[in-house]
Amino acid sequence: MNSKKKIVTLAGVSLVATAGVVVSTNEVKADTTSDNAQAAATSQTADQQVQAKVDQAQSNVNSASQATSAAQSQLDSANAANSAAQADVNSQQAIINDAQAKVDAATSSVSTAQNAETKAQQNADQATSANIQKAQDAIANQEAQISKDTDDINDANKAVSDAQSTVDAAQKKVNDATTARDNQQKNVDAANDAVKNAQAVLDNSDQAKKQAQDALNQANQKVADATTAVNNKQTDVNNAAEAKKNADEALKNANDAQISAQKDKDAKQAVADEASTALANANAAVKDAQAKVDAINDKLASYNTITLPAGYKEALNAYNASFSDDNWSKEKSDSLSKQLEAIASKGNKLNTYKHNKESKFQE
Repeated sequence: MNSKKKIVTLAGVSLVATAGVVVSTNEVKADTTSDNAQAAATSQTADQQVQAKVDQAQSNVNSASQATSAAQSQLDSANAANSAAQADVNSQQAIINDAQAKVDAATSSVSTAQNAETKAQQNADQATSANIQKAQDAIANQEAQISKDTDDINDANKAVSDAQSTVDAAQKKVNDATTARDNQQKNVDAANDAVKNAQAVLDNSDQAKKQAQDALNQANQKVADATTAVNNKQTDVNNAAEAKKNADEALKNANDAQISAQKDKDAKQAVADEASTALANANAAVKDAQAKVDAINDKLASYNTITLPAGYKEALNAYNASFSDDNWSKEKSDSLSKQLEAIASKGNKLNTYKHNKESKFQE
């Protein structure tokens, strides 16, 4: 723009100078006409002189117009070169911005990938072979304990069955003793009836009394014998009841042992199930972590970055800044452009495109 202003100003000076010549010529003509109004020959010579000066002034105007046109043409060329250079600068800046954006994105992706790799590595470190073996050993121990507990439960069930058999046998004895006691009670009742009858006979006669006494004595003996038998049977009943009580208690203890053993088995089975789940999760974590590590390593091995050659940024900035310089010249601009191209060409040797699944072009 400054160059354009300077050229326009020079053109304006030329036009003003030319206009000054014309005005001066007109004034000369007017003065000459006024001074020689009385002589026609002198006036004709003055007119010729004036016409010569007018022709010279017109020639000067034409020359100035040509100079102006040439300057305008140079200005247009300079503006076109400036616009092309600015477009080239903008294009280069867009490439740099795009490259920087890709570098930033790649850096962010690398950082994210590295964080994921660290997390995956931590998961992989936790899911070590030693931890997996430890979990497997714990499961084996729990399964062995569960097998032992199952045997204990089976033994407890057998004890319950045996105790139930003992209870049933004791109950049978109680029932038999009770039946025997009832039969003896019947004998006692019959003996009491005999005592009553004997007493009645005794009341009727001495003989009868004597017989009755004998019968009474016999009846009393039978009562005593029956009472002794009843007492003996009652002892059997008590013994059978005590045996049943003991058998009931043994049955209860066996049931309690069975319940306790079952609870212990269930708890240990839950621990074994949890250990199995933990082992499965650990194995899955190992596979997932390894897959993530492999994917991350693949991405890290195929990320594309752009390395700018040394001095490229400075050369680009100098080339771009030259267009805002008041002393701009095409020679200087071309020199800076060549320097920028020479430095940029080195970048081809510094960068190699690496293909990966994400960056390959689709055919």
